[in-house]
Amino acid sequence: MSTALTRWILAAALVVLTADRGRAAATPGTCASAERNAAGKAAAAQLGCHAKATQKAEPVAGACLQKALDKLAGVVAKAEGAGGCLVPGYGDDLAALVASLVADVVNATPPGGFAKCAAAKQKTAGKAAAAKLGCHAKASKSGEPVSAACLGKAGDKLNAAFAKEEDKTAGGCGAFGAAAPIAARVDAFVARVVNGTPVAAPAARCCANGGASVCADLSAANASQCASGYGGTLAGPARVCDGASGDCVEARTETATGCCDAFTLAPGAGLCLEGPGAAAECAVVGGAFHADAKCLPSGACGVADAPGAAGPWAVGHRALVSVDGARMNGQRCIGGAKDGRACTVDSQCTGGGTCSAGRFLPIDAWYPVDASGAFGPRTRYSLSGIANLDSDLAHENAPASAAGARPLLVFSHGSGGIAIQSVRLMERLASHGFVVVAPSHTGNTTGDSTAVPPTSVPIEQALLDRVPDVSFVITHLTARAATPGDPFFGRVDGANVGVAGHSLGGFTALAVKSGYQGILPDARVQAIMPIAPAASPISDAELAAVAAPTLFMTGTLDPLLADEVRAAGLIQASPFNYRADVVGAVHTHFANICDIANALIAVGFGPASWPSIGAGALVAPYNATCIPPAFPIDAATRLQNLYATAFFRRHLLGQTVYDPYLTTAYATANEPDIAFVVAP
Repeated sequence: MSTALTRWILAAALVVLTADRGRAAATPGTCASAERNAAGKAAAAQLGCHAKATQKAEPVAGACLQKALDKLAGVVAKAEGAGGCLVPGYGDDLAALVASLVADVVNATPPGGFAKCAAAKQKTAGKAAAAKLGCHAKASKSGEPVSAACLGKAGDKLNAAFAKEEDKTAGGCGAFGAAAPIAARVDAFVARVVNGTPVAAPAARCCANGGASVCADLSAANASQCASGYGGTLAGPARVCDGASGDCVEARTETATGCCDAFTLAPGAGLCLEGPGAAAECAVVGGAFHADAKCLPSGACGVADAPGAAGPWAVGHRALVSVDGARMNGQRCIGGAKDGRACTVDSQCTGGGTCSAGRFLPIDAWYPVDASGAFGPRTRYSLSGIANLDSDLAHENAPASAAGARPLLVFSHGSGGIAIQSVRLMERLASHGFVVVAPSHTGNTTGDSTAVPPTSVPIEQALLDRVPDVSFVITHLTARAATPGDPFFGRVDGANVGVAGHSLGGFTALAVKSGYQGILPDARVQAIMPIAPAASPISDAELAAVAAPTLFMTGTLDPLLADEVRAAGLIQASPFNYRADVVGAVHTHFANICDIANALIAVGFGPASWPSIGAGALVAPYNATCIPPAFPIDAATRLQNLYATAFFRRHLLGQTVYDPYLTTAYATANEPDIAFVVAP
């Protein structure tokens, strides 16, 4: 290198060093501090925009909201430009977290006749978020633990401000936006921001010694421990033991070689091992080996099938017919040329059909099937004889598993919908060991609205029919399970029941435990999952009576999100009250809208022709759900399956190994598209 060039490089370096003199080097702590502060200020600013609009009864100013986001983006860009950030490119995620919190708070504080109070609560929630993230920002910059006193002070201010507003309105303002649920949403937001802006690299957990076929996931690992304890090599961050190869990999593959836990190799070093060599290593260290278990998100061993995928059972499907003789509304022809048509006497059911002597309730049923019985044709779900949905999982009329009585799940479809609207969810739940049934709510189905003449009932009557329909279906399946020779004999536990439902079916899931207009709750129902629920018809007092474990699920862009937030906030008696909101999903992301639409398109019926075949109502949901840039429908389906499976396996089967999935921490670490809230 020439002397001149060397002098030029040294001079340039001197300029850089001189420019940096007196300025602290960027660190993960300073980056996290800036981003945490900025996220809190953005939330406070946007909620301030909404508070101003709420008080004036005006639409929120888009420019005001955008200004807050622009400031957030500017701070993040500056922090990342300075270096030190452990999670670069996190600005969009922070903006999404802000948007989710703001939507939560605004939906939970409808103005009604108390606009000033609602505005004050919105503004206070924003200030609390900013203050708590300010506490974390200060801690990350100093390298000290966050001050509990600082966090407590912010929480106390929120509670005091809410109480002050509620005192002013003689209880009117206290009917919505209670302090505890709002504070929980603020805390969940703060936790997600803090988790996404780390100040230290995630601990390297995977230590592998290929020669000895040993691979350990260490909850508190370091290089010397890995080398001295295992003679292994410590992998980089975010790598785990692979049960098949015994190596450290990015994603673990399934293995049947067992799991070892409940021991300590070194102080503070709890271990969970699986894969080749796990049994032998378990004996060496004095642990407990579980041949059929694997490492769970909690770090312990357990038998937990992946809830987002198909379970260990094959699946069967049957179409059943039931008649509630105690109710005469909804008589329909059974069989004949007018099968399913409205009737009052047999003579109206030509072609050999009979008129049901009571309320006609057809049922689609899915159930676990043993491997030996998983044969025969796959199910084809008929779409009014125009097209079919072909199942890749269910076998039509296959024999039910001999595993004994299984918990019963009842699924309630949306208003004017069909029982097979969510077959992917139904099949996956059956594969995890549940008998799943979906009644067609006669008078409130697609078939009723398209019949000639239409046989749809007023919505007021449809609401009154829902809970009795579910209770009758539970009784009907329980009776079949007690009848020798029936396909479900000995296969249904009618005292251990869960109810799920979408849209108006979400109302059903709630009402079956809250009661509705004098209709009593069903004591056999042990857990409920309202999906994008239309909860507004249910009163505050009725919702407050819900004491069963409850999982709400919807999308952050669903117009019914406010219904869900209100209902979740009012359910205080339940010991388990969860919310899982898919960020960016709309109302129809929780049904098989795209599968149904694609089946019609495949047989030559494109969107333009749907009105002519009675499917005109499908056009708008198809555009909002299935066409980019809509949130990917496959991702929404996977998330719905995951949370439904984990929830019902935990709260109907009592499998506590699924508890880790029902936490904000799990969603934050593994499911960035889920805003998860555990209500107080």
